[in-house]
Amino acid sequence: MRWNDEKSRRFQALRATEARGTLTEPERAELSSLLDDLDADEADALRPSMEQAAARVAELTSEKVRLDAQAEALARIVAEQERLLTEATDYLSSK
Repeated sequence: MRWNDEKSRRFQALRATEARGTLTEPERAELSSLLDDLDADEADALRPSMEQAAARVAELTSEKVRLDAQAEALARIVAEQERLLTEATDYLSSK
């Protein structure tokens, strides 16, 4: 991990200096570097969760494709049964 207690203390000190409006350019660069380290650590910490979420999205996408195909098949069955019912009704009406 890039982040540690020393970096955390330095980060807080630089943020306080920034809030007072007295941050120098070298301090601004150091603060930017510390922010990059913090962002990288957060990304590392989130990576397993993001990978798990991506796997779940892929799983759900696959299930949606399967369910969409099933819904289309059921819609065709319903349409066919409605057609048969109409034909049967017409046949009985003509008798």
